[in-house]
Amino acid sequence: MRGARTGEQAAPHLLSFCTHESQETLLQVRVSEKTNEIAVAKAMLPTLPIAGRIVTSDALHTHADFMQITHDQRGKSVFTVKGNQPTLYANLALSFADPHAVCQCVETWDRSLRRVEHRVIRGSHELNTYLTPDWPLVAWPR
Repeated sequence: MRGARTGEQAAPHLLSFCTHESQETLLQVRVSEKTNEIAVAKAMLPTLPIAGRIVTSDALHTHADFMQITHDQRGKSVFTVKGNQPTLYANLALSFADPHAVCQCVETWDRSLRRVEHRVIRGSHELNTYLTPDWPLVAWPR
């Protein structure tokens, strides 16, 4: 995309669907100025081979209906929760702030290119029932 922007024209907004391990691009589509990425992603997701795969995305796509599309295609989903889902974010923050909450943690360490990345994912099956009315497909295994 380098050089796609000119003095008169902005660079095109592209949405890509990629694999994690092989880094293959499965689909890349242009997002029109008259729509947004969310609508395009929801329309394109059913065209992808996601059965048996795990779909991840940034927080922009953290919506219950996006999870439903993934589920309908026999895939699983893992989403980031940020401020675009304020109620969900607040509920999760409150729950994980409780020092007595029962949580499971998974950690990864990546060392490459003189950088160290430490990631921690915390989950709790105690939230499954609480979140189900608004997020019916949310589940953390016991």
